[in-house]
Amino acid sequence: MFTAKTLGEARVTADSDLGLDSFTVCVTVPSSSRDEPGDRIGVTHMLEHLVMSAPADSRRRSFCDWVSEVGGQANAMTTKETVVYWARTPPDSAIDCVLRLTRAIADPAFPDDLCASERRVVLQELLSAAADPADVATERFYAQLFDGHELGRPVGGTADDFPDFTPRELLSWHRRGLTARPIAVSLVGPDELMGEAIDAVAASRLAQSVSSSQDKRKAPRLQESRRVEGFRPAADTDYICLAVGGSGASRRHQLQPAYEVLAALVGGIPGSLLYERLRKELGAAYQLQTINTAFSDCGAWRVLAGTTPAEAAAVEKAIFACLDQVASGRLPEGAFEFAIAQCRGAVLIDNEDPVSRAYLTGARACDELPGESPVRRMESAFKTIDADMVAESAHRVLETYVAVSS
Repeated sequence: MFTAKTLGEARVTADSDLGLDSFTVCVTVPSSSRDEPGDRIGVTHMLEHLVMSAPADSRRRSFCDWVSEVGGQANAMTTKETVVYWARTPPDSAIDCVLRLTRAIADPAFPDDLCASERRVVLQELLSAAADPADVATERFYAQLFDGHELGRPVGGTADDFPDFTPRELLSWHRRGLTARPIAVSLVGPDELMGEAIDAVAASRLAQSVSSSQDKRKAPRLQESRRVEGFRPAADTDYICLAVGGSGASRRHQLQPAYEVLAALVGGIPGSLLYERLRKELGAAYQLQTINTAFSDCGAWRVLAGTTPAEAAAVEKAIFACLDQVASGRLPEGAFEFAIAQCRGAVLIDNEDPVSRAYLTGARACDELPGESPVRRMESAFKTIDADMVAESAHRVLETYVAVSS
C-alpha cells in the first residue's frame, strides 16, 4: 500500500508494497550545493557529516551510533540539489528511529571539536574523489555542461579551498536549508508500523518548520555542442575516464523516461549498441556506465568510459556514433524493445532495495506530493515511450554535446 500526505510543511510518503520486515526512513532536504554562496561551497556537505555524527541523546551518542547499536544501518548523501539522511532498522526500533532522526535533523548541536574533526574527514573524502578518474571526469563534465551555473560546481567543494566554517555559521545555514523548500520524509516497511511512524513525523519539529517557498532557483542556459573532431585528452597516465554526453530532462518532463531508454540503448549493459561496439568490436573500454540524472528544472545525461589515452579518441567517436544512430532513427531490429525491457526491469530490481525506493520517492516528493508510488508511475511511463521520443532525447544530447576526460 502507498500513502502520501502533507503534515505541516513535510511531505510524507508511506510505502509497504515490498512486504518487508525491516523499516527504512529517509529525509530529503531540498537545499544543497547549487544554493550555496560562491565562497561557501561545501557547507551542505559538511552538514551531512555533522548531523549524522553530532551528539544526539543523554549518553552523547550520535544518531549513527544509536542505529548501529540496535542492529541497523544509516548514512547520508549530498547531491547537487538535496541532502538525504536515511536509516534502516529492525521493526522493533522503527518508531524510535523516526523520532531520533527527525530530532537529529531539526535540532542538532555542533560542538567545536566535532566541526574540526569532521572537516578533516571531509577533506580526506575530497582528496579520495580527486584521485578517482571517474569522479574527476564527472566533475569536469558538469563544469563544462553547466558552464557558469551553480550546477557546474563540485557538490562537496574541493580540498584546496574548502572553507573553515564556524559552528554558528553551520547551524545558521542548516536552519536556512530546512525552511527553503518543503522537506520530504519517505517511510518504507511493514504496513502495521506506518500509522505510528506517520504520527511520529507529524509530532516532530521537522514537520513544523515553516517553508518560505520563495527560494527560487535559476535554471541553466546550456550552450550548443562544442565537439572537436579527433578528440585527444591530455593525460600522462596509463588509464583515464571519459565523460561524454549532454543535457537531459527534469524529473517532471515528459521525455524523462525516454532518456532512461536512451541510457539502455547507449549504455554499459550487454546487448546495448555501445556495449557491442566498444567491448565486442573494439575491446576498448572495461569500465562502462551510462547515467541519466534528473534535476528539478533540467537534467544531465552521460556515458562514463574507462580506457587508455591512446584509445580515448576511438571510444569518444563510438559514443558519438551510437547517439547519432539513435537520433537519426536507425535502430537495429529489436533494439527498442530490448531497451524498454531493460528499463522496466531496472525499475523493478533497483527499487526492491528499500533505501533506493525511499530515495526515489523522496526526490519526487520534493517536487510535488505524489498521487501514486513513483515506482509504479515509472513502470507505467515506459509504456508511453516510443522510438521517436528516444530519438528526440538523443538529438537533445547531441545539441549540447560535451566530451571530457580525467
